[in-house]
Amino acid sequence: MRELSFTLFISWFALVICVAPTKADDRLAWMPNGDRQPSAFLLHPHGYWVEKSTAGHEFQFEEEQRTKDHVILHDPGRKMRIRLSRKSAEMRIDNGQYSPWKSGGWIAVAKLPKGLDLELPDYRVKLIYFLASDRPPTANYEKKISTLMGFVSSLYQYELRRRGVENGQLNFERQSSDTLKIHLVQGKRPATFYNDAPNYNAHQQWGKILAEIPGDIAAPTKNLMIVFAETYDPGPARWEWPGGIALGSRFSVDGGAGIFSAWILRDEFCATSIATQIELLKDTTPIEGRTALGHGRLNSPRFEFIEDGFGAVMHELGHAIGLPHDQRVDHHYIMGNGFRNLRINLDRSLPASDRVRFSDDNARLLVNSRFLNPAVDVKDSRAPTGELTLAQSTVAGEYDVRLTASDNVGLRAALFFDEVRSSVVGGCDLSGTSDRHEVRLPLRTDKGSGKIKLSVQVIDQGGNIANLHIEQ
Repeated sequence: MRELSFTLFISWFALVICVAPTKADDRLAWMPNGDRQPSAFLLHPHGYWVEKSTAGHEFQFEEEQRTKDHVILHDPGRKMRIRLSRKSAEMRIDNGQYSPWKSGGWIAVAKLPKGLDLELPDYRVKLIYFLASDRPPTANYEKKISTLMGFVSSLYQYELRRRGVENGQLNFERQSSDTLKIHLVQGKRPATFYNDAPNYNAHQQWGKILAEIPGDIAAPTKNLMIVFAETYDPGPARWEWPGGIALGSRFSVDGGAGIFSAWILRDEFCATSIATQIELLKDTTPIEGRTALGHGRLNSPRFEFIEDGFGAVMHELGHAIGLPHDQRVDHHYIMGNGFRNLRINLDRSLPASDRVRFSDDNARLLVNSRFLNPAVDVKDSRAPTGELTLAQSTVAGEYDVRLTASDNVGLRAALFFDEVRSSVVGGCDLSGTSDRHEVRLPLRTDKGSGKIKLSVQVIDQGGNIANLHIEQ
């Protein structure tokens, strides 16, 4: 086991006792014999089982039955059941009969081979400063990142509170009670390797940087990470700086990533205190030879670059949590281009309707995120299911959509996304273990295929998201 794994195991074991049927039942791990790459079934502290191998494969199961002779695990997605016994395991597919599968037996967690220990979910936000091998660190980068994230956190907290989540917030990994932890990661290659100069490619850069984030710091499937990349170039560019990047994506219910170019940490844009940052955000001094995306003209004012940079972190963090674009009120919505108008939020007297904000439809996903709302049930490991039907209405350009959804514990909300328009077009609250919603939506026809393309995200009370799609 890795260093610190013993401590993790002790806390894991204590939690598992709470979910095991009796304190005397120590069947927490089952391991097959003779596998070329060792694997095991492990009881997670949140009550479900994980089949894990040293090759990196992981599958989740529910515990369906426990007797003195066996434990039955169920994977409803694959319609599979595994019956674990003292010396063997049997498998059953769909409604068939159990048949012999593997020999093996129960094993103490502490005796599992290296690579099979089970890590606890960590819903703290991991902050990372990534340096290409030929780039020096920006002075005071820790304080600057802390200032920037203070602005990001305050906006998210405001959005949660106005929707009734009083104790909702981004929970950052901390060095101490008043100091954020910033991980410095030294890249293996020079900046040109990551940014692909002179043919700059942000998507290629995304993959190269993520590949070099050490797993013991963060993994995008298991953690929510924000990376500031010192990989941009100092030369002229049509927009801002060459080699810049601002991308975000959700990887799982427990993880996602956002990567941002570290030009926003330059002294002319990022301060080491909130008070000084507010003054910079008010500053209209032109930045000679540079064009901010939100301004669109050469020699854009200082505050436009700050809005682009700080706002991009807010926007891409939304993607990392699972929020899609919403361009219906583009100048106000964070998941549209509203983040480029961030300065108006300095006026605290503005009503919510006039502030840069999340749409109500996106906010329904936001308030059910494991990273923001401590009331979300992280023990719920099964995603909801659903079906869609689509029919053209009597009004041109509008379609009648019917969503039927179900969940093993409880539904929370749905969001409707027009893939052709690339924007949210609606949403609704859901409740109970099954619910139905009918709505008329404006949808565009794809010019190439002539088809309507609609996606729906259904989220449950555990933060699990089902992605449904219909095309016709």
